[in-house]
Amino acid sequence: MKNQSSPNLLFIAGITLIVVLSLFLQRAPKPLSLETGQTEFSAERAFEHTRQIAQKPHMIGTEEHSRVKQYIVNELQKLGLETEIQQTTAIHEFRGVVRAGFVQNIIGTIKGDESNKSVLIVGHYDSQPNAPGAADDGSAVAAMLEAARALKQHAKLKNDILFLFSDAEEVGLLGAKAFVDEHRLTGKIGIVFNIEARGTKGPSITFEVSPENGWIMREFIKAVPYPIAHSIAYEVYKILPNDTDFTIFKKIGISGFNAALTDGYVNYHSPTDKPENLSLSSLQHQGSYIMGIAKHFGNTDLTQTKSEDVVYFNLLGYLMILYPVSLNMVLIIIVSLLFAFYIFIGIRKKRITPLKLIIGMVVFIITLAIIIGFAWLMQKGIIKKYPHYTLHYYWNFYNIRHYFVAFTALSAAIFSFIYTLLNKKPGIENLFAGSLFVSFIAMFALQKYFPTGSYLFIIPLLFILIATIICYLFNFDAKHSKKMFFGIYFILLIPVIFLFTPLIKLFYIVFGLKLIFAGVVLTVFLSAYLLMVLKAFIDYKKWLFTAGAFLTGMVFLITGHLNSNYSKEQPLQSNVMYCLNTDTNKAFWVSENLRTDEWNQQFFTNADTAALTEIYPFSNQIRLINTAPILDFPKPDLKIISDSIISNSRIVEIEIKSNRNAGYSEIYIHKDANLANLKINGHAITNTGFYEPVGTGYYTIYYFGLYENGCRIKLECNTSKHIEIFIAEKKMGLPLPGNYKQMPDYIIPGKDYNSNLSLVKCSWEI
Repeated sequence: MKNQSSPNLLFIAGITLIVVLSLFLQRAPKPLSLETGQTEFSAERAFEHTRQIAQKPHMIGTEEHSRVKQYIVNELQKLGLETEIQQTTAIHEFRGVVRAGFVQNIIGTIKGDESNKSVLIVGHYDSQPNAPGAADDGSAVAAMLEAARALKQHAKLKNDILFLFSDAEEVGLLGAKAFVDEHRLTGKIGIVFNIEARGTKGPSITFEVSPENGWIMREFIKAVPYPIAHSIAYEVYKILPNDTDFTIFKKIGISGFNAALTDGYVNYHSPTDKPENLSLSSLQHQGSYIMGIAKHFGNTDLTQTKSEDVVYFNLLGYLMILYPVSLNMVLIIIVSLLFAFYIFIGIRKKRITPLKLIIGMVVFIITLAIIIGFAWLMQKGIIKKYPHYTLHYYWNFYNIRHYFVAFTALSAAIFSFIYTLLNKKPGIENLFAGSLFVSFIAMFALQKYFPTGSYLFIIPLLFILIATIICYLFNFDAKHSKKMFFGIYFILLIPVIFLFTPLIKLFYIVFGLKLIFAGVVLTVFLSAYLLMVLKAFIDYKKWLFTAGAFLTGMVFLITGHLNSNYSKEQPLQSNVMYCLNTDTNKAFWVSENLRTDEWNQQFFTNADTAALTEIYPFSNQIRLINTAPILDFPKPDLKIISDSIISNSRIVEIEIKSNRNAGYSEIYIHKDANLANLKINGHAITNTGFYEPVGTGYYTIYYFGLYENGCRIKLECNTSKHIEIFIAEKKMGLPLPGNYKQMPDYIIPGKDYNSNLSLVKCSWEI
């Protein structure tokens, strides 16, 4: 019995080792110390910049933002880089609203010998309103400063290396928009590399590449020592509501890359995005990208950077596979021929039958549906038990990894239970054929809608079909020729595991608990590909894998529960803002979260759930609202600079200033004004959609970076009526009258732009 079981155990142990290895190899590199040579990038040296940059939140328009700006300028000048500050007003229609602001981009240049084209490295230096921004995007700024220092120690490159520390990315990509629209260097850019952070740890993943990316991806693989990139990641990214500074450059046809940290998502845009939560390995990985791209493309002809799109993915750690997207059809034809031959030889050898194959397809589809349904019920149960998880992006709480393991293990347990039950009838080989048939169909769907992601099914099918055909041709099976049978599958399952397992982890991280189904679906497909591993378990101990997977899932659900409470180390996000309507002399405590916590419930003892129409007449978002004491806040100023009638058009110029050093204002002009043109600080809003008489009934402008100069708006109106304007002026920091408790150390302000602030509304008719 022992000898008969040995091949099973070796096969199981080998596959387990490959799974672990596939996760271990795709990680950020080891950080280099302060003692590292001066020509090398050191994460520890870069981290000293992170400490300086991420002391406090530094949103555009704040004093801390000005301090960070000056720190970057001083460091660039110390390094001897040509340093410039681009100061201008930027305008960008972003997610349905016109966003504008006074931006201050910082550009540092390392001059090249030829200076025909430039390599542009981009990272933004502003932060979210409540986040210190150690990772987002202090890690990029720190890496850029350290890379600039190291590059200055190298021999001179042919091309200029430009470091753009962009402003106002968080409020609408305004700095990048200003650079592209106005800066003289835009026309010289040959390639751009943008660095972002959606988390605070893990490898930096090149998740987006510009169209016609064949040439740059081939060069990218040559350039960087630790490349991690998946073309499926870009296909997924396209359907998410996300943009970065890279978006602005991509829109004007500049080739380039977009890379980001993705793990540690719980800290994204949060007060916990602090230096102590930033991984030095992640910082080293970002630095290795900058150094590799700068040195390689700095000595490369950048006059022609476009060629046919390619499919690309990591297969063994940093080893990348790359081929033209047009080759997909060739591979699909090969897979189709292999699949047809597999069915033919399987039926001929009587190892599969057509009817049972169809049953296998149905079983797989039903199993997939059951597991997705179970995941949905489990997700709902978790959120009902722990509603505070929903306060975080994609419901990523600090213990999210426990749930990733739990969902994976329990999905595998359900899959194993069903397939173990059906091991005899219709049999594993028919079940295997049915699941492969579903993957075969899915391959064509992916090719149609996400062509650079279709490798996700092409590659596994290619290797698994080859393994199965070999076993069928030579009559190898799990009963009479175990060593050959398991040996062939072991060898040809290695690339499947190395491809799939890191992607499952990535999908869990990217989509979180809110969209846990993405990782679950991939888990089910991988379980189907590993059916022969399950067969080895069944033949050894029938219910061993099912029981083991179930127990693992339950253990991690329990450990998730044990780590579900909030504390100083795992602080709870709480959402409160103070709103004062100076028109009606009424004030309110407001929260976008309809559930209170033990701190913010003091503001909502007699609260209503309603739309905040007292501030925004057109609002339909339901919030928690309660009356608040009237605080003595100075109103914003609106001054009429000029008012005239020219050719039946009324032209009015106004100046808006803050009397309390507010960071930004939301400006609403009633559409009765019938605007024909509008300029902000002399810059026209050219998007015709802005002037359409549809929507909320108000022309809407978010203006950031008021500073002491405020902003000037020039209106050209096709009406002689009074113009109705109201401003919702926002300043970070929640005012707390003496009878209110301060926020404890285990509670922190909520993410984004409607928490931990005071809002003052004021209206005018001009």
